[in-house]
Amino acid sequence: MHTSFIVPVLLERAHTSFVDTSPGATSAPEALIEEARRRQRRRRRTGVLALGLAAAIAAGTYLAVHVGGKSASTQHARPPARAATHQSPIRVTLTAQNHQPRVSNSPTAHWGYCVKVTTAAGKSVASKILLQIVSGRTPVVGVGLVWLKKGYDHWCAGVGGEASVLHGVPPGKKLIFQAVVRAQGVTVKRDWPIVVRCPICISVLGTEHHRAEIKKIFDTSNRDNRPVVTAWARLDVAEVDRAAGTVSVRIGNYTVGHLTQTDSRRLHPWIERRRRGGLAPWTNMLITRSGGDYRVEVNLPATFQP
Repeated sequence: MHTSFIVPVLLERAHTSFVDTSPGATSAPEALIEEARRRQRRRRRTGVLALGLAAAIAAGTYLAVHVGGKSASTQHARPPARAATHQSPIRVTLTAQNHQPRVSNSPTAHWGYCVKVTTAAGKSVASKILLQIVSGRTPVVGVGLVWLKKGYDHWCAGVGGEASVLHGVPPGKKLIFQAVVRAQGVTVKRDWPIVVRCPICISVLGTEHHRAEIKKIFDTSNRDNRPVVTAWARLDVAEVDRAAGTVSVRIGNYTVGHLTQTDSRRLHPWIERRRRGGLAPWTNMLITRSGGDYRVEVNLPATFQP
């Protein structure tokens, strides 16, 4: 019921608000249109400013994450390990027949090995090769010292025979066959794990009765303070041994023990043949010191070894 009253009032107010009677003034509709355009231009400017502000914030965030993060990581991160700048100018390889060389009195039983020395380009080079058997870092026995002239890139040989250095190595212990190569001002080591095997080592009994003699033999033969020494022993069959059915083990004028009856029976024919041929029944003997005790073993002659 108030509609007829409200509409004239609103029209009157609108007309009163926008009518300008000054010279050059525009009419009411034109004033409204101009006001709307000004508001639209303000909204556009505000939108452009907001878009620019958003872009600036986004750019700042990106730089903070990627550039600032890299700078922080560069300042606080642990520097990477330096790559090796000096590589060895020589190449050394060590190979062997197997990892279990066997002690033997046979002159034809050898354990073979090879050492190859070249430059980084694969060419031969003059070198010096030290061959040894070590336990950890402690040398046990030296094998040999070899010089290779330029033009030769490898050395192959064998260890064994009656005078083999393996006789002075403790059997059954983990050791290292090592090649130490010196060439072009650098030293290169190569290791080959071994366990020396005594194919047929038999124990000597009765050593407790000859401890003084064994100690004297051990100290006389041990010039390098090694735990094992080797010596040549003579297998003897005396009248008292014949009655007991045993074979004595002697070094010079010293008796160090005797063999079991079983081992003695096996060796009796061989000893008699050697005697008839005018040859002494020699064999190799190993003395191992452990603490204050001594263990004495002999290798069976080559005739009885596989």
